[in-house]
Amino acid sequence: MNQGGQFNIPQQPSGGAYWLSWVDAQGVRRSVQIRGSILIGRSAQCNLSFPQDSTMSQQHARISIGAQGVDIQDMNSTNGVIVNQHRVRSAWLRPGDSIQMGRQTFHLMMSPAPARPAAPQSYAGAPQQARIMGNPAVDRPQINQLPPNLPSQPLGVGGALSAEAASLQSLFTWWWVLLLVAVLSCIPLFIGLLFPLAALLLIPFVFVISMLSATAFGVISYILLYKFWSVVQDGYAPTTPGNAVGFCFIPFYNLYWIFIAFGILLPTMAACLERKGIRGSIPNPQIGMVFCILTLCTPLLILVPFLGLVPAVAAVVCYFLLYTSCKNAAMLILQN
Repeated sequence: MNQGGQFNIPQQPSGGAYWLSWVDAQGVRRSVQIRGSILIGRSAQCNLSFPQDSTMSQQHARISIGAQGVDIQDMNSTNGVIVNQHRVRSAWLRPGDSIQMGRQTFHLMMSPAPARPAAPQSYAGAPQQARIMGNPAVDRPQINQLPPNLPSQPLGVGGALSAEAASLQSLFTWWWVLLLVAVLSCIPLFIGLLFPLAALLLIPFVFVISMLSATAFGVISYILLYKFWSVVQDGYAPTTPGNAVGFCFIPFYNLYWIFIAFGILLPTMAACLERKGIRGSIPNPQIGMVFCILTLCTPLLILVPFLGLVPAVAAVVCYFLLYTSCKNAAMLILQN
């Protein structure tokens, strides 16, 4: 038995060589070649078995190579199959695609097709024989490292950004620009307080710009929040992306919920990075909690002249640091 999964691989049909790559519980990247089709699940009867993953169904999904390409079929699993952050019942796969089943995140990879051997063989050495549920002995190769000519990282890592990562990067750029516009639009308002005559000319125009930028900024902020929670859905996340965003709009309950949606987001991402064996640190993971406390304090102190500005400015700074750290962590997860 291999701690990264048990293997029972069917014969490979003619055609290209496709591989599944994943990081096991010890942080070691492993891969297995897809030969015709491969059944993945918790059951020992699966070609690729993860018996210790309680979030994976007995027969979770089947990946098959056909004349038209590689496809994946959900075998009525409990927690579903997520391809590139989207839950699917069936889908065509391409090299570089991310596939999540239970706590495992796989990447589909492709390498030049090796010459077909006369008999099944293991990349780690001679074939090992085993019996499963009384079936005839089957080849169970124990793969400890990537075979020759196969990249050590999924496609997109260290190169061009994946579609999900590029979308996240673009959204974050717009978020940053709109935050800057919203902050700069406050400057004429303070000038208007000092010069009332100028205020008559500036305030109407600035108010329109400020409201438009603030509305767009709020929409993108919640889209980013949804995406941040989407990348950590590996079976351990304390909430779903929909709940993280939706519960923020429930009056009074949202005073508590912001500590979930924003407060524990960075620690959840840090834990996800650790589980996936991805190297990378998150500075100040408690910045989300600080942001939540400052957000609640600002309305209480706003009636005190100038004193209310202190937590308000501090909250904006924490908000920027929080989203920047979340974006960096999400990019690490998406690219691995």
